[in-house]
Amino acid sequence: MTTELFYLSLTTLLTGVLWIPYILNRIAVRGIADAVGYPENPKPQSPWAQRLMKAHQNAVENLVIFAAFVLTAHALGVSTETTATASMVYFWMRVAHAVAFTFTIPLVRTLSFFVSFGAQMVFAWALLTADQPILRQAFAQRAISPYGPQTRRRMRSPETPSSRSQQR
Repeated sequence: MTTELFYLSLTTLLTGVLWIPYILNRIAVRGIADAVGYPENPKPQSPWAQRLMKAHQNAVENLVIFAAFVLTAHALGVSTETTATASMVYFWMRVAHAVAFTFTIPLVRTLSFFVSFGAQMVFAWALLTADQPILRQAFAQRAISPYGPQTRRRMRSPETPSSRSQQR
C-alpha cells in the first residue's frame, strides 16, 4: 500500500467516526427515544456537538475531492515524495480542523482548512504535470475534444462523392 492510499484510508476512517461523539451527545441530551425518533421540538445539542457536526460535514465534502485525487494518482502510477507528504499533511490537518472546529480554536481551524486545501492542490498539480503514457496517448489521439473523435474524422476526410456516401 502506498503512503497516499494509507493516509486516504486513515482520512476515510476519521471521517467515518466523527459522527459518534455528536450522536452520543444527542442521546445524552434528548434521551434515546428522541435521539432515534422525530420529536416535534427537539432539545438542542451541546454547542460543541453542533460544531463537530459541521466539522463532520466539511470532512465529508472534502474527502470526496481528496479521494478522487489520490485514487486517480494511484491509477496513473503517480506517487512521489511530494504526493506522499501531501497526503500525510492532509490527514493531520483534517484532524486539527475537526478538533479546532469542535473546541472553537478559530485561527487553527482556518489555517488547517487552508493547508489541507493546499495538499489537495499538490495532487492536482502532480496529476496535471504527470508525464504518463496514458495522458500522452489521450492527447496524441486527441481523445479529449469538445467535438468528439467522430466529428474530427468527418472534418478531415476529403469532400468527394465516395467519401460522403461512406459517412452515411
